[in-house]
Amino acid sequence: MPTATSIWCASDRLKAWDDFMLHGKAPASKECETPIQTLLQSGQKYRVTGTPTLIFADGSVVSGMIPSAEIEKRLEQAKKSN
Repeated sequence: MPTATSIWCASDRLKAWDDFMLHGKAPASKECETPIQTLLQSGQKYRVTGTPTLIFADGSVVSGMIPSAEIEKRLEQAKKSN
C-alpha cells in the first residue's frame, strides 16, 4: 500500500510506475489523496483477487493471463449475442 500510494502521489506517475516495475526502484515516500482504498473495496466486493482479471459480457470472470485468441473468441461471441 505505501508503494502504491507513493506512485499515485508522484509528480510523474508514469515514470514512478516504470521505475518500480522495470527497475525495482520504489519512489520516495509521499502522501496524498488516492482512490486506492475505493479500488480495493470494489475488488473485494466483486471478488477480483488478482490482475489481470477480465469480466466478459456473459458475466464470466477470468483471473490471470489467457491467450489473446481466447479473448478475441469471447469478444466475438459477445458481438454475436447483441
